[in-house]
Formats: sequence, C-alpha cells, structure tokens
Amino acid sequence: MNLAEMTQRELLCVEELLAAEALAIRKCQMFAEQCKDSELKRLFEHYTQQHQNHYNTILTHLNAGSAITH
Repeated sequence: MNLAEMTQRELLCVEELLAAEALAIRKCQMFAEQCKDSELKRLFEHYTQQHQNHYNTILTHLNAGSAITH
C-alpha cells in the first residue's frame, strides 16, 4: 500500500504512532541521563535505541510506500 492509498484515519494513526515513539525516545533518554544505577541506565539506553529503531522502521516503510513505481 502506498501513501496515496491510505485513508486519513490510517495516516492519523501512523502520525500518532510516530509521536508516541518519539515521546518514548525522549523519556528513555531523560531517564538514562538521570539514572545513577548503571544497570538501569543501561536498560534505559537499550530502550531508547529500541524506540529509535521502531521510529526509523516506520519512517522507512512510509518512505517506501511513497515511492512512485511505473
């Protein structure tokens, strides 16, 4: 499915998903920076990277779906 075929509702859901992932990234980064326990800090850094990967994957799929093929 390309972007032109997506309904407004589907696009809104994807936008909300991207916003949620971006918020999760910021929160995990903040928690990692404030954490004094090294194990917890490592976990928050791991979760930051996981959410960043999710965000990037969503963008990759959107960009692939927006490509015009002839």
